[in-house]
Parts: sequence; C-alpha cells; structure tokens
Amino acid sequence: MASSAPPPTTLDIPLIGTSVHIARSSGRILLDLLQTRFHCEAQILGVDLDLGPGQRSHIVPDKRFETTLSSGVRVSVWKADLGNFSAVAVVNAANSKLQHHGGLALALSTAGGPLIQKESDDHVQSWGEVKTGEAVVLGAGNLQCKAVIHAVGPHLSFRPNHHEVSLATGQLERTIRSVLQRVEEKRFDTVAIPAISSGIFNFPLSECAEVIVSTVKKFYGSDTSHRFKPKEVLLVNNDDPTVEEMRRACTRLLLPAPVSYSQAAAAGNSPLTRGAAKSDTTPPFPQVQLGTVRVILRKGNLEEQKMDVIVNTIGPDRNLSMGQVSKMLLKKAGSKMQDQIKQARSNGSVIITQGFKLDCKEVYHTCCPSKSIFGSDQVLFKSVQDCLWLAVASQHSSIAFPAIGTGNLGFGDEEAAQIMLNAVWDFFQKCVKSLNVHFVIFPSDVHRFKAFEKQLKSLQPKAFQMEPPQNFPGGAQSLNSKPALPPTQASAAWAREDRPEELPPQPCLRLHSHSDRSRSEAEAWVTSLLHNQENVVCICNNFIQHLGDKQLQELSNMEVEGVQVEEFLEKGRSGFVVSGNSVENIAFTALRLEQKIQEAQRQYEKEEHEELRRLSQKSQKSQKSQSPMSHRGESWEKAENQKGEVRVTGERIPVSRSDPQLKVLMEQLKRLDLKPIKAEKVENPALEKLFNIQKTQMPSRSSEIMLQLVSARFCDMVCQIGFRPECAPPDDACLGEGLYFAKDVKTALDTWTDRSEAFLYLFVAEVLKGKSERGRPGLVLGPSLGPVPETRCDSVEGSKVTVVFSHLQAMPRFLLTCQKSTYV
Repeated sequence: MASSAPPPTTLDIPLIGTSVHIARSSGRILLDLLQTRFHCEAQILGVDLDLGPGQRSHIVPDKRFETTLSSGVRVSVWKADLGNFSAVAVVNAANSKLQHHGGLALALSTAGGPLIQKESDDHVQSWGEVKTGEAVVLGAGNLQCKAVIHAVGPHLSFRPNHHEVSLATGQLERTIRSVLQRVEEKRFDTVAIPAISSGIFNFPLSECAEVIVSTVKKFYGSDTSHRFKPKEVLLVNNDDPTVEEMRRACTRLLLPAPVSYSQAAAAGNSPLTRGAAKSDTTPPFPQVQLGTVRVILRKGNLEEQKMDVIVNTIGPDRNLSMGQVSKMLLKKAGSKMQDQIKQARSNGSVIITQGFKLDCKEVYHTCCPSKSIFGSDQVLFKSVQDCLWLAVASQHSSIAFPAIGTGNLGFGDEEAAQIMLNAVWDFFQKCVKSLNVHFVIFPSDVHRFKAFEKQLKSLQPKAFQMEPPQNFPGGAQSLNSKPALPPTQASAAWAREDRPEELPPQPCLRLHSHSDRSRSEAEAWVTSLLHNQENVVCICNNFIQHLGDKQLQELSNMEVEGVQVEEFLEKGRSGFVVSGNSVENIAFTALRLEQKIQEAQRQYEKEEHEELRRLSQKSQKSQKSQSPMSHRGESWEKAENQKGEVRVTGERIPVSRSDPQLKVLMEQLKRLDLKPIKAEKVENPALEKLFNIQKTQMPSRSSEIMLQLVSARFCDMVCQIGFRPECAPPDDACLGEGLYFAKDVKTALDTWTDRSEAFLYLFVAEVLKGKSERGRPGLVLGPSLGPVPETRCDSVEGSKVTVVFSHLQAMPRFLLTCQKSTYV
C-alpha cells in the first residue's frame, strides 16, 4: 500500500490589477483546472467570484441603494442570495424550455426542490416553450417567496459584438416588461429581479443593468397610471460586480444629476480630513464621480494630507532625501521611514512603508523613469494603476497623489495630468469598490493645477459613459495598462505553512497540495497565464482531436474582440495559439479552451476506463471457463476484489531509487546530470492481465524495457488506462502515428524536447515489440509482412526508438520524477 500523504503545504500567489478580473470572471474554471490537472486544492481570496452552476451562496442580505420613483414605487439594489430572499415573487432567468440546468435557474431549482422543475415541465408540456421576451408565473416549491416568475431573456454568443447587443436590447426590455406585467396581474407587493441574461446568456453586464433599470423607470415612471403598482422592485444579485453595475445604473438613471464640475469648483478648497474622505458628502473642491471612484483635485502640501495612503516618487537608490516631494515627506515622517524603505520588499512597481509621523496608514513609493527613456509614459500609467489596485486590495478608501513625472523627470504638466487621469479612468471601469482619489498640487504651482483641472474637467461629460477618454491618443487602451507584475515567479508567491488560516494582505490565489512538485507545476502554469507579458498563450494538447460537435460549436462561438485563436496541427502535435492585445481577454479565452479540452479528455478517459473494465471482465470469464480456480495463479487472485471483479484502477506506490530494477536507468540519469527525486511503481491489475494476454498472442513473447516522457497532466491517465498517443506525441512523428518509446534516457530527451514544465516525468515501460520493421511517416498500423496484407508487423523502429500501434503492447512499470539539469 502507498504510504500516507504528507501534510499539505500552502502557497499564495498575489492577484493585482488584471489578474483580479481574470480570477473574478473565470475563477470557477481556474479552480477546476487546478484540481483536475495538478491535484491542487485552490482558493481565491479577496475576490467575489461569479457563482458556478448549482452553487449556493451564504450571503447576509445587504442593501446598496434605495430611492422612490415619482409613482411611489420604491426601487432598491441588494447583494443577496435569491434562493433565500424575502420577497413575494422572485424572478428566475430561465431558458425557453424551462430546463433549470445552470446558473441562477439551477440554484433556485436546487433550493426550491423538485417541485420547481416538475411544474416547469408540466407548463411546457401543456402550453409549449416560453418565447424570448415572455415570462410565466409558477409555484415556489420550498423557496421563501410565494411565486417564481420564469423570464426568458435573450441568449447572446460568447462575448457578443455591438450589433448583436443592440438587437438583444429590445428583447431584454420586453422580458422585463413581461415580468412587471405578471406582477401587475398577480398583484405582487414586492418582486426581486436579477440581472437577467448577464450570466451564462452573455449579455454584457453594464448594458444589462442599464436596460433593466431604464425599463423599470419607464414602466413605473408615471404617477397618474391606474395600474396596480408594487410597493418595491428589488434588484438582487449575489456578486459585487453585478450589484455595483446595478447601483451605478440606478444612480445615473433614477437620481438627480450629480453636482457639476463648475459647482464643485466654485465651492472653494477647504482642507480635507480622512474622515471627510470616507464620507458620502460632496467635498467643496473640484471633483468628478466615476462610478464608485471619486476623483478630487485640491491645493495643499502632500505631507499634511489626512488620507489612508499617500503616494511618493523615489529613485532607484530609494534615497528619500532626493526630490522635493520625498524630502518633505521624510522631514515630517522621520528617519524611520528611510530605514524601512531600504529593507522593504517591492510589490510590483510599488514599495510600501508605514506612514510613521504622517497622518496616513501607508506610503506607496513608486519609481518612474525620466521622460527621455522610451516607454516612460507607459511606466507612469502603470505605476498609478498599481497604487490604485493596491489601495483597494488593502481595503483603503482614500489615496493622495502628487503630480508624478513633473519636475526632474521632465514630463510637462498637461502630459502628466493626462496620463495619470487616464490611468484612473481605466481603473474605475474595472473597480467595484469605492475609492476617493485625490490629486494634491502645491499651492504655488498655478499652471500645474490648471493643467490637472483641465484634464479633470474633460472627464465630466464622460463620467457616466463607458468609453475611454478621446483626448488621449488611441484612448486609455492604447497604453500598456497591465498592472505591475510580481518581481519573479519565485518571489511572487510566498509560503504560509506556519499560518495556513491567516488571511492574506491582498487578493490572492491560495494553492494547497500534498506534493511540492504538483504545487510547483500549478504555480508556473497560473503565473504564466495571469501575468502573461508576451500576449500569447499556447495550448498544446492532442485531446483537441476528441472534441465533440457540441464542444466545437461552443468553441466557434468564443469570439472575443481583439483576441485571435488559431488551431495548429504540426508533426503529430495539435493545439491552439491564443493571441491579442488584452491579457485579460487572452486569459479569459485560454481558460475556456482549456476547459473544453479538459472535458473531452475526461470523457475519453471515462470511456477507455469502461472499455478496460469490460475487456478485463471478459478475459476473466474466459479464464474461469478454461482452468480451475486453484490454477489461476497468485497474481490473478490479487487482482480481484471481494466481489471477484478485477480492480480497474492504477496505483502509484513509492519505491526506493536504489531498487535493482532501476539500477541501469539511475546510472543514465546520473551521467546526464538529472536528479531523480521520486520513484513510484505502477500497479494496475486489469491492465496487467490484458498485457499478459497480449504477450501470449505475440509471435515473440520477449519484451524490452523502454522509456516515455509524459506531461504532468497525463501521468494519472497513463497509470489508469495505459499509454495513449495523445499523452506523449513526439517532436517528429517520422516513424508513424503510434506510441513512441525510447531505448535510453538520452534518446527520450531527444524524442520529446518540449520540457516547459518544472520537472521531468519519465515512465519506465515493458514493451512488446514482436516482429518489427523500419518505420515511416503516416503509418497508423504496422506495415504488411510479405504479400498477405492481413499479416502485419507488431511494431516499427528507428534509431533507438520503437513505435507500437496498440496500447496493450506496453505496460507502465515505474514513474520517475526528475529535477531538470543544465543539460535539459
């Protein structure tokens, strides 16, 4: 039996900027892939994820907005679980067949019990499918509400274009009107409505919120209407991004227009305390509200500000006595800040210290190059964004910036203002948390204040639009707006074995694994995906060839603006190359491709496992009929379970690296400077039985010990169902389209040169070669022997390489995990 597993170790990978949004939108897929590919249990901390199918949330209802329309109908926005929400009627985002198999529909059906689906099936059988734009009222089962209104919204393609959204907008309006008409007919006092069509139906979230709120406003906008009016319409969702979009749409459409820039500017520039920064009252100085982000311009001394965070600029030497802003901060904070910054570890482009004698919680020190250096504008843009993301990740509510880049770095006042404010604009479009962003200009810098004032004022007409500012060349997206990366893959993640339950200081992906190797492979894969600097992701997996028609159709609909997906098939290897300009969209697409491929791989393994079970049971019955039980053999008895069935599972049992069967192989590894760190024996009784049967049928019963390099993701599959060509395609399939095995380690390294993983996984196999001839490209079976085409070779050979065409001709015996060397 295998030895007991070691205790799990934990690793935290910080999520900053774009990686936060990737985790939020694709977290469920990411966690599933980490489990299935690397056997890593993972958590995403500090980020609200979209709930996956069938998942129930445990959320204390939290009201985020409330107002009363002129008709007397109250409209509110809530973060809550619709399956456990107090309202007379709850709306379900349903499909036309009322089959509640995913998203909110599955969650409500699960919470409400089988009666929900039964009534839905009965309705469709009696009245037919529910058309898009319509809504029907049915029972609530075990839910707290009295009725469920099943509403069918438009179903869009994956990441739809503008034209498709425009066409679907009218359909969504009709859907919401149908819901409100059912409320009127049934005289429901309260109704809870989710963001219909925004989830698995792909309607863009911000546009969805606008349509729902505007339709409710139109429907109940007149106080002279004689129709029945509910007391309250509750817009309820369980994730912060959707809740914030609903709140933002209500603020824009249902409340009076915000204070104009000129009105705020005319009020003067009184001092601001940290308490005032957190207040919802409008401060008396120039400001613009961008969703949950308030941007404020004021005159003053940065060192006197009472904020959660003050931003400083430093040089590469971290000397705070250089630069006017640093000098003033150092003078008030004291020498301890200089001592701390020398030892502090950078977080991307930012170094964090305490505020010491400053009236702030933290100081973010950022280093930007001179304007004369190529790409300095992008660095400035990214530095501002990093500070903003770190602030919200640390639960801060206010941050104060100086005019970074002006002075010794050589940026003009208007240029610096433009870059910094566009960084804030880009940040606000992705941020769901409230933050007050202050730009503090020294009182005597009149021209600089006017430059920032001009740029701030230019945002006012766009404050409630979702397009990037046009005054920046190419818009905000023309800059490299990716957040700063953690310093290295190694230092980006820190272990917390001593404090596994402690919450991280910022959003992170937490990995748990009993295996350091699995954790290392998972870390490398995740880091390359979340912090991709090359804007290209290559997915190489031959199980792409097993994708079904439905999966292929779903892939064909995965069109993301600005992302290109190209399929390749080269020398027996297949995969996808995902490229584009947006790290977030590339990761979004790549994860969904990986998900579909993983589904195909799981299905294939399941089918092959059942086939292996069927064949082993068939051979067992055949042997029982041919020989008495007493002569069946000890190994066959061990292969049976208590029911007399053969175990169709593969086990990996640790063995000593000094095992005599591995002696020759260990010497080869040593010569190549490869360090074996784990040796495991593979035991699979069912596979062993079929292999032995195959051996008796071969013209030559001799076998040979050979090797195959396999990716980490396929090691379990090989142990469970045996070798498959998809698991280890060679660099060049020059001998045919079968299973490749190498005679020695050096040949294996030359046959499989793609070693992007952290470790090498080398299977030791017993291979039945039988009758063999020279191989050639394109062979899918052994070549004919002589004039009789039905008689074929059992294998083909090349230089120290053998190819067999049946997986039953190779039995995995050992799996060696090796540390890479300089040679490799």
